Amino acid sequence: MQQYNQNLKANEYQFTKLKVSIESDNLINLKNIDAIVSSSDVYLTNDGGISKAILKACGLELNRLCQEYLIQKNVQRLEIGDCAVTNSCQLQKNNIKYIFHAAGPIYDINNVKSCKKQLGMTINNILTRTQELNLKSIGIPAISTGYQEFPIQLCAEVFQEVLQKNNLQNDLHVRLIMIDSLIFKIFCDVFSKPVLCRQESEF
Repeated sequence: MQQYNQNLKANEYQFTKLKVSIESDNLINLKNIDAIVSSSDVYLTNDGGISKAILKACGLELNRLCQEYLIQKNVQRLEIGDCAVTNSCQLQKNNIKYIFHAAGPIYDINNVKSCKKQLGMTINNILTRTQELNLKSIGIPAISTGYQEFPIQLCAEVFQEVLQKNNLQNDLHVRLIMIDSLIFKIFCDVFSKPVLCRQESEF
């Protein structure tokens, strides 16, 4: 079990090599950050929610890059949990290098355990890609809480557990960016309590 340390600054946490901050902001307004994550569908269509907003900020070139990614991988779609990476197109002006396109799960109330594992895998794959690209910072939204209807409380708990148990070799600042005030509050409440306060780990 990783040691749980809360920094003096509100809503910031340190899990070994990983610093986590929970912020009320808009991903596309961020500057001087290595990457931001788009909560995407498996076909990388960028036609809804945060992915649509990121497409608007990046420009239509982003759609071409997404389809090129699928062609290069010789697949028609991502698997749930996969994470595609493209450059940030017009958001390079904000000193953002990459867009991570994360295919999070669609929530199924009859398969809660499986959905949690899929979301955990999605988060872990994002962390793995940051290490492969030697990134120092990344902005991540509350993946799958939009049209995929993942419960916010459960999403926050999965994020906290996966981030706390990371085994990163390099320092990374994960900025959890919540544009919605309710989501921001729930994430703050969840992270204020150690994972040990909840039931047995599933990751």
